[in-house]
Amino acid sequence: MAITDPHPVTSGFFRNHLYVLLGLTVFSTLLAAGGALPGLFWLAGVAAVLSYAGAVCWLYEAATPGRWILLLIAILCGWGAIVTARAPAATSSLAEKVLWWLDPLTSSWLLGGVFTAMLLGHWYLNVPGMALAPLQRLTLWGAGGLAARLLQWMVSFGLLLSANGGNLPEGWEFWVLHAGPGLLAVGPVLWMSWETLKIPNTQSATGILYVGVILTFLGEVASLLICKSAVLPL
Repeated sequence: MAITDPHPVTSGFFRNHLYVLLGLTVFSTLLAAGGALPGLFWLAGVAAVLSYAGAVCWLYEAATPGRWILLLIAILCGWGAIVTARAPAATSSLAEKVLWWLDPLTSSWLLGGVFTAMLLGHWYLNVPGMALAPLQRLTLWGAGGLAARLLQWMVSFGLLLSANGGNLPEGWEFWVLHAGPGLLAVGPVLWMSWETLKIPNTQSATGILYVGVILTFLGEVASLLICKSAVLPL
């Protein structure tokens, strides 16, 4: 949302989804307070306060502070994703450590890009007169996240194959589930959404983006299952 131009997009889009972020960050704060995620408590708590403050800013059409607050929330949530992710082993090489650090960020980039594009597409159903440029930008942003995520997967996969003498270790089915529906299939979906916006037909593009969200979530859930035991994030 922080990279979305607020001039053609009405403030309700930002305000309503900041309320959603408020609920998610409060829930994360409660989880962290219970000891489940100790490194997340202050990050999630501050993000919750900022989510409320941001919603107030957009309520009064204060776009500039509202966008800065969105950027701060993104930084805090990205930091939280890193501190709660699986840490690399002490014996890991520098390349392996970098891949583990990048894993939550590329995952968030892909999920955030596709999911926010879908939400913005849905907002066009409420305000059909808005310009298409913001939705096109978010579609490209999701495509960038897909490219980064796919590149990380390829590097991790190549390193694992090299370490195993070209043989696939156990659990390769989940790798295929992540790489197939969760990554490779998302590319054509984003392309179809982009082409549909040229017609233009925001309703159909939003429906296509719904499919992209489902595929992305499927792939990232498979990735979480893999990362519980894998040597590298896949």
